Amino acid sequence: MVSRTKDRIKKAAAAMELGGQAPVWLTLAQTNVKYSTNFTDDFMMFEDTTAGVMRADRCVAAVQRLYREAGGRVLDEWPVDKVEPGRPLITLKGPRGDVQARALVICTGPWAATVLEPLGVRLPLRSVRTQALFWKNKKFPSASFVDLTTSNYLYGLPALDSADCYKVGQHTGVVTTPGDADPDLSSLTESTLPYFNRFFPLDGDKPSGTERCWYTVSPDGECIMDRCPKHPNIIFATGFTGTGFKLAPTVGNILAGMVLGRDHGFDVSPFGAARFDNFKTQYRLNSKY
Repeated sequence: MVSRTKDRIKKAAAAMELGGQAPVWLTLAQTNVKYSTNFTDDFMMFEDTTAGVMRADRCVAAVQRLYREAGGRVLDEWPVDKVEPGRPLITLKGPRGDVQARALVICTGPWAATVLEPLGVRLPLRSVRTQALFWKNKKFPSASFVDLTTSNYLYGLPALDSADCYKVGQHTGVVTTPGDADPDLSSLTESTLPYFNRFFPLDGDKPSGTERCWYTVSPDGECIMDRCPKHPNIIFATGFTGTGFKLAPTVGNILAGMVLGRDHGFDVSPFGAARFDNFKTQYRLNSKY
């Protein structure tokens, strides 16, 4: 973790300490020698030696296996056209048939606002199209990196599924609507390249490939977990702003507890949708977020 903004890196260190781990503060010289970087003396930095990189494919496969072993059925490539609320049964309608259930958890990412509005839930969400860059690299160690200088932080991590590459990007993008034509992200690439060319020992002056993805962004950058007021057997979670996957085990436990009426051990009231009841700002589509 590095930053030119003292308050931001101090908050990150404090958050780590709240989690029971001690940040390892480094000097500029220690960092540049260890990681072959070129940071300047206006940066502060520390290491989280407990951090790691998740293999998304293995995580998803493991969850699906556990779900099947518990008696669940995974319906892949099974689009949902409509949710019909009801008690005791909710109906999911799609081109490949209908599914009924006593309870429903909606985690539809950038499509969440569209799916939830007919159910009486209006959320001020932004669907943001962003990208990661894959850069040839044989020098930089297998470490994850975040620069917290601004809210649109820059990051890097080992590209475990792409040999000899480092995956880098910027926590920003272009607001768009799922289903519309993909927006032009060339300006995002152009604003990212100078940073990594200056401070990192990557091979060449530009990346070898790109990968696009979505953020579902709430106004305060925190997730929304709640129950539909008109349909209490429908629960939703959205607005994770690019952090949802890593939080999925804990969030899944919370949502299961909400469905089953059991104590999941967390106070989720700060993440309720009611905090946006008086939110008036309208986001302009196809603008940078």
